[in-house]
Amino acid sequence: MQFSRRSNFTIKNVFLILLSFFLISYLAKLGDFLSFSGLITPIVFSILFFLFFFLEKEKIKINLVDIFLVFSVFYSLLSVFFNEITAEHFMLIMQFNILAIGSYFMIRFIAFDRNDVKLLFRLITMFFLTSIFLIYLLFPTSALINSSLRLGGDYFNPVGLAYSSLVVIGSSIGSLMIKEENFFWKGLMLLSSVLAFLVLFFSGSRGPFGIFLIILILIFIRIFFDLSAFKKLTIAMIFISLITYLLININNIEIDNSYRVLNFTINESIMNRFFMYENAFNSISEAPFFGSGFSEFQYQHGYPHNIFLELFLYFGIIGLFFSYLIAISLVYLPVKIILEKNQIKVVFLIIILLLLAPKLVSTNVGMSKELLIFMSIYFTNKDYFSNESPKN
Repeated sequence: MQFSRRSNFTIKNVFLILLSFFLISYLAKLGDFLSFSGLITPIVFSILFFLFFFLEKEKIKINLVDIFLVFSVFYSLLSVFFNEITAEHFMLIMQFNILAIGSYFMIRFIAFDRNDVKLLFRLITMFFLTSIFLIYLLFPTSALINSSLRLGGDYFNPVGLAYSSLVVIGSSIGSLMIKEENFFWKGLMLLSSVLAFLVLFFSGSRGPFGIFLIILILIFIRIFFDLSAFKKLTIAMIFISLITYLLININNIEIDNSYRVLNFTINESIMNRFFMYENAFNSISEAPFFGSGFSEFQYQHGYPHNIFLELFLYFGIIGLFFSYLIAISLVYLPVKIILEKNQIKVVFLIIILLLLAPKLVSTNVGMSKELLIFMSIYFTNKDYFSNESPKN
């Protein structure tokens, strides 16, 4: 079926609208509030997949991430046959293969120009602000706070809220860095970034919050290099004074339990992580070469909460190799963020780091849909971001 350039453009816009919803679907579908909330994300993916066939495709260069993701699909399916798993666990495996890896390869063949990126970030902002407004209308404050005083309550998972907020923060910062937005959109981006920061803070998710602070420092360093000598000296003196003040008064600062995100003392939550790591190492020692596949480990002990351990646990030596590549990436990305000249590339590198680094201490491989989509956009379009159109 042939479409005109105008109709193809319209289909692309519909695709971007659904993709932006898909990227923050946990928040946009109001967590687990709706009785059919579990069906919303698969339905949106199905429509995206249908529209995909009507979009112009790009030729791609296969990379190591592509190869590993194909391998992980086959390996996970093999593990279903060679391990005793529950029906619920099987559904989680299929959900990851279809929604996360399927999304990655679908986006991998689609070209994004500067206007597509701007529209995607705007749409993410609009869905986020709409979701926050609906949450404000529908839920009393008491229903949004759980027993440990974290933002979440009966219908939201604090980690899911934190991860969605990172996508919004990355998109908002990205729009402001591109410097092509008018006053109205800049205001909305600032508002969404502030609200997303508050969601991140009160979710009590220390890993994502710590990574966010590191990203702010990287952006500060990047901006600092572009300033005049006088401005650099002024900012440096203010920064040194602030750090000195905090060091002198650190013992006088009392952290309320409600601000869990600032409490890095050894507590029950951190001790549980150590037990998870110990259990993961024990399981790895039983199958160090080929891994245990997608076994029942997480149902017996919980997720390792560390992407290196998780990959080694599931894939053995091959997982260890890709853990090594991730470790290199975690060193490479901050340097690239500071030195890269192309602003759109920097934006995507920031978002990728925002979503990848928390997996060292939080979430799990299964919660990688957003990360894989932004990686896919970057891999396919990084050579085109400086142009108005991928065909230029």
